[in-house]
Amino acid sequence: MSTFDSTKTRLETLLKDIITGEIQLPDFQRGWVWDDEHIRSLLVSIARSF
Repeated sequence: MSTFDSTKTRLETLLKDIITGEIQLPDFQRGWVWDDEHIRSLLVSIARSF
């Protein structure tokens, strides 16, 4: 069984993959759309290893 490990992929790489469309969140997974402030807050938390 694999586990989630946030230290294996750099944030820069994740963002690039999102921009190029290699990583996407399926529509069925989230009915609520995050606003810009929530997205910024999430990225800051990830960058600070929270």
